Amino acid sequence: MRKRNISCSRKKYTTASVLFFPFQGSRGLLQSMRSTGYNIGMLRVAQLQLKDDIRSKNAAIDVDSSIVRTRRRKADGRWVMGAAY
Repeated sequence: MRKRNISCSRKKYTTASVLFFPFQGSRGLLQSMRSTGYNIGMLRVAQLQLKDDIRSKNAAIDVDSSIVRTRRRKADGRWVMGAAY
């Protein structure tokens, strides 16, 4: 039975490749932090737009309810029957 040489399958690291890996990891981390910051900014913009939409809808609700109250106040108290009776 022959023994396999395990050291052949391992990658040989040179000094340059060992020094390169930490910088590549921190570069990826910085890119991830930038994209996360961008996404947080976009979420804040969306939140401001939603708050503005809610404010506008509440104003529209107030206007509609005041119109209904005004029409009820000015309405004649009598019910008008149609031509069927």
